[in-house]
Amino acid sequence: MGKHLLSVAAAVAVLLLGGCGGNRQGAGKGCVLSGHTSLSGFEMAYLVDVDRNRLDSMPLTEDGRFTFSVSDSVASAYPLLLQLENPGKPSDELNMPFMVEAGEVRMELGEYVRVWGTPLNSRVQQFLDDLQACADAVMAREGISEREVKEVFSEFYKLQILSNKDNALSSWILHDYGIHLLPADRRQVEAELPNAQEI
Repeated sequence: MGKHLLSVAAAVAVLLLGGCGGNRQGAGKGCVLSGHTSLSGFEMAYLVDVDRNRLDSMPLTEDGRFTFSVSDSVASAYPLLLQLENPGKPSDELNMPFMVEAGEVRMELGEYVRVWGTPLNSRVQQFLDDLQACADAVMAREGISEREVKEVFSEFYKLQILSNKDNALSSWILHDYGIHLLPADRRQVEAELPNAQEI
């Protein structure tokens, strides 16, 4: 099956390469992640941080379901990843981002991936959908240069980071995609996000 990095990442590679909005609404309530995969071959699910350190693990059920009690209390949102792994084939791995925030976060991982259930996770899904649309538009352009591809994605990531600067999604996008920012766009992000240089 090969390494799964979401369908978006595959398109981008060819060309380039779950709190509530950061506030204290819902503070004191926990976060549960539950979901299902219809993809074959995966046996283990892991919670990993943005630096890919494993925090928790569980075997998938026979029908591909998983549930994690991520946190008993969430004072402010922060990003984590759900990682699926095929133990017999280490290169066969899928990483799906989500925001830890009070409530139940839901995932469906198959030919298409979806995350929902809390406000910021709806924004994560919107980011992934917009990234796919951006990649599709770039792929559809004939004769586009490597420089133009880099400019399109740099502008996309900059706008996504800045449109989420009031919540934890901005720091995750910057952490995972900031390498694709061109110097002028990075300077603008750093000017508008006080902690951008630390990410």
